[in-house]
Amino acid sequence: MFQARIAQLGDFRKLIDIVKDMIPDANLEVSEAGICLMSTDPLNILQVTINLPAIFFEDYECHEAFKMNLSLPGLSQLLKLAESEDSLIFSSAPDLTVLNLCFQAHSRPKVCEFTLNLNANIMEDVDPPELPYQTTFYINAREFHGICGDLIHLSEFLIIDVNKARVKFSIKCSAAGGSISYKQRIGQNGTLIRTFRSCRTELNLAYLKKITKAHVLSKNTEIVIHPDEPVLLKYAFGDAEIKFYLAPGISDNE
Repeated sequence: MFQARIAQLGDFRKLIDIVKDMIPDANLEVSEAGICLMSTDPLNILQVTINLPAIFFEDYECHEAFKMNLSLPGLSQLLKLAESEDSLIFSSAPDLTVLNLCFQAHSRPKVCEFTLNLNANIMEDVDPPELPYQTTFYINAREFHGICGDLIHLSEFLIIDVNKARVKFSIKCSAAGGSISYKQRIGQNGTLIRTFRSCRTELNLAYLKKITKAHVLSKNTEIVIHPDEPVLLKYAFGDAEIKFYLAPGISDNE
């Protein structure tokens, strides 16, 4: 029914490791076009969508679309049994009770085969928000991760304020306050802003610190804002992408 091969599992293992603590269980929608992983965190604050098109895989075959639900921590533990350079072959059992994983070593004649038990219940799908977002900007992913890691020690929330000239990240709490600003600068490590109007939102730094771990997959973070709606943080890597929809927070300083 279904088989997919990843030439080197390194990036895929990083991907699963990033999201496993935020969304322990996830639906996988498998079709001829590729694999889409979707889930919402237990508090309904964060929604995650991962798109792995068929061209992401070295080989891909799916004759009939289907869904399955699996444990991401369980999958992560199995992926740690292989090396980053090893190839990985997924396949599903006809009864959709297990996911078969076959690791083929890159530098030696070693093959490991495991099965991951699938969850019996498929979660109800929650469609990602489709909104006429008014502000989009791109920032170096590693740098944004560093900002969130530094400021989380001072504040629970990060305020993002964007206009056509700059992006400002600020905090305000009982202990301290301040901001970090980036002017519009087009280039490999610059900040690119596309906005129809000035925009402001406030996000939970604990979630942002986890989300921005995706800097290991992508050079840039794309952040898309609509007032009072979930903020989209997008990371593209190769032909694949991961999208985080994070609900805005309300701090005591509002």
